[in-house]
Amino acid sequence: MARFSSPPSQEWLTGGAIQAGYHEVVCTRETVEARDAARAAGRSTWRVSSTVFSQLASDELLRVLDGFAEENAAGDAEEKYPAMPVGQFVESELRFINLATTASEPVDDRGQET
Repeated sequence: MARFSSPPSQEWLTGGAIQAGYHEVVCTRETVEARDAARAAGRSTWRVSSTVFSQLASDELLRVLDGFAEENAAGDAEEKYPAMPVGQFVESELRFINLATTASEPVDDRGQET
């Protein structure tokens, strides 16, 4: 079985047609029972997971792609997903998950504050 989790930027690009997912691993009672049954049967208990990441250039404009803007049934894709620089979007996502606390100062292409 292949399972894909879409990043928030893909939700933005598609105006919500593809919803962002979050990767989380959950261990339930059924998981423990399946592990125990596999051990008892001499089967492997390994789980293989592969992650693919992508990143857009931070100075590019993240906006709803044309085809998705027209297809949005509610007609509010561009209002709900306003155009913004990718770097600003990434920073807002990092603040949302408490990995950034303040907005950064603008920097030039060498990382120097402007």
